[in-house]
Amino acid sequence: MLFLLTSCAVLPAEVPTATSQTLPISTHTLAPTPSVTSLSTATLFPTKSATVHLTPTETIETTETSNLNCLFPESNGSLYILNDQVFYYGRTEKEVLDLALMNSYPEWASFKQDLEWRDEPASAGQVIEDASFSKTFQLNPAVTLVTVGIDLDWELPTDGDLFSIARSAGEKLDGYYWDFEFDEIDEATHIKADYPEVVNAATYSIYAFFEYDQATLMVWCDTYQLLFDVSPVTPP
Repeated sequence: MLFLLTSCAVLPAEVPTATSQTLPISTHTLAPTPSVTSLSTATLFPTKSATVHLTPTETIETTETSNLNCLFPESNGSLYILNDQVFYYGRTEKEVLDLALMNSYPEWASFKQDLEWRDEPASAGQVIEDASFSKTFQLNPAVTLVTVGIDLDWELPTDGDLFSIARSAGEKLDGYYWDFEFDEIDEATHIKADYPEVVNAATYSIYAFFEYDQATLMVWCDTYQLLFDVSPVTPP
């Protein structure tokens, strides 16, 4: 697993002032599951009605040694590694994904997978992009790639089925996001009370995916910056 811990900062306890914004609905051509041979179009995010609370990056203070605006708790600090708009609205295209992989993980850049709905073998970037859009959710493919790469320790699947792994990861990330967002509505959960350090739903999604391991979140934050040369808390 890649550990680049130098660029994420430990910041004070003050939580950035949040604003409330409802993200509009957009459309995208979707990739079917591997058993489907045709493309379909569906109305995408949000698939559930909710108000998403966005945290403007301009309200976050950074230290002189911070290259990112990610926040990690120390004492009474807050945890913030991923902007909600980046999570759902980032549209990192396959060409950008493949270039990032070529520069940092060349073995991924040479990967190909046959997908029933595509005439040519798909690159890793194409596979990740297709897996990030379904009838029930859409994610920024960059978020999917970083999450899957770290989860696999950047070892390609031995069976060659990157699509299924990425699609499964996307389903989990989307589910965790809405678990946090609807926490106050669902009386059976106490996510925000149990994890008061978490600032927003996108951060919680990554946090829960990696079983609440803050060290892995630091790796995630740094890896996103390494691959795409932009902070994951900067709105698209």
